[in-house]
Amino acid sequence: MSKILDDTLKNTFEIVGEQTKITKEKLDRMKSTETRLNQLECQKDRTEFLSDYRLSWSDLTKKYGEKELHEAERLESKSIEK
Repeated sequence: MSKILDDTLKNTFEIVGEQTKITKEKLDRMKSTETRLNQLECQKDRTEFLSDYRLSWSDLTKKYGEKELHEAERLESKSIEK
């Protein structure tokens, strides 16, 4: 009976060891996936910001004219440099 119990415990610990290994691998993949999703979210935010900026600039250009906006931007840059 003791031999059967020993074999059962040994097999149980082997199974638990394998399950632990698989769980660690899954957690590593999940962490990697989370990191990648965060990177993609940052890229999406930057893209949306740039898109909004371009739309705003386009609207201002239509309203005030491109030449006037570039002149205002140039004057603002000069005042910041001082």
